[in-house]
Amino acid sequence: MAQTHLGAMKLLAKKIGLSLEELLAKKLAGLKWCMGCREWHAMEEFGIDSTRYDGRVPCCRAFKNARVRLLYKPRAVRCEYGPARKPSRDGDKRQARHHVNLSVRAGRIDRPNSLPCFDCGHIYRDGGPRHEYDHYLGYEAVNHYKIQVVCVSCHHRREAKRVRRSIPWAKLNNSIVALLRGPELHTPNSELRQKYGVSRETIRRAQKGICWRQD
Repeated sequence: MAQTHLGAMKLLAKKIGLSLEELLAKKLAGLKWCMGCREWHAMEEFGIDSTRYDGRVPCCRAFKNARVRLLYKPRAVRCEYGPARKPSRDGDKRQARHHVNLSVRAGRIDRPNSLPCFDCGHIYRDGGPRHEYDHYLGYEAVNHYKIQVVCVSCHHRREAKRVRRSIPWAKLNNSIVALLRGPELHTPNSELRQKYGVSRETIRRAQKGICWRQD
């Protein structure tokens, strides 16, 4: 009986205690009976299932979500200690980050998204910029665990500052960029190129704030 569309509808009508005409009227009104919560819902509340006679799953999304929450079991808390840590090496950026990640997984330190940004005070929310740990004192062995929580934007700004300080032969600096964006903003790039010894594209990007952002 249930191998045909009509047979499936007759079987469903018998299960819920309705006549076939009443069930057809409900279907024409865009409603479907939920076998989980035993109530009528709009057809859009049911997921797609091409193997069934009406192309929808038998239970509504609200019932399935409630059932999943009921059956959910949180994971056990990780061991406080975790694997043994290896001695820190000077200048090993990869090992320093691995030590921090290992401490987070072992529960020794909080996850960065649970803490506000040290620079701007940003609080992480779903869909916003995530937070990261920054080795603000460098990657020497004694500084592997000296970290601060910053958002991705502030982390990029910090890295830009470090790059500027690490290039002593750079032809531009904060004072020159301030002049390029102020008194010399409308000076032809050809004159500025000869004056500071950089390309026109570098001057344009510095004035636009693309390659040289003042904090």
